Amino acid sequence: MQTKAPLRNGWVAVQTRIWHEKKVAEQLCINKYECFLPLCYKEACRTGLDLQLNKHQITVPMFPGYLFCRYRESPIFHIRQASGVIKVLCFKGIPEVIPEEEIESIRKIVASRLFTKPCEYLKIGLKVRVCNSGIFDGVEGYLMAVKKNKCKIASGISLIGKALTITVDDINVRQITD
Repeated sequence: MQTKAPLRNGWVAVQTRIWHEKKVAEQLCINKYECFLPLCYKEACRTGLDLQLNKHQITVPMFPGYLFCRYRESPIFHIRQASGVIKVLCFKGIPEVIPEEEIESIRKIVASRLFTKPCEYLKIGLKVRVCNSGIFDGVEGYLMAVKKNKCKIASGISLIGKALTITVDDINVRQITD
């Protein structure tokens, strides 16, 4: 059984209006909050006659409608005051803390740019940790499949039910025992 992380300085999930994630993150950063907004690149087309020449990449939120920030008690500026915020995810009125390991795993996966599309957070198999695998070293998640000496692992934010999948050599995967 996982123990609850303390609220003080813990990561919380902030639900935002869709397409307002970046503006909310900017407002929170201006007000001295540490924010994490996982982004990915997507091709977009500008309007015009020759669409091939008008393609460009934009960054979009990996988990639309969510960003993550460190909670502070009694700040001058409250998270809920940021324009575009719907709510901070809470349980019985107290913000729910996201385990540090989940945030760090997503940070490492996003930094690598070697992931598949976001998926639903499913606890399919064993809880595992990637070891001795360069950029993914320390990533934790659930084993989804093993095929031809490769392991597919889902690592995500359980609170919002979203994950990213990565594939690593099976020799670099260890079961986490509680």
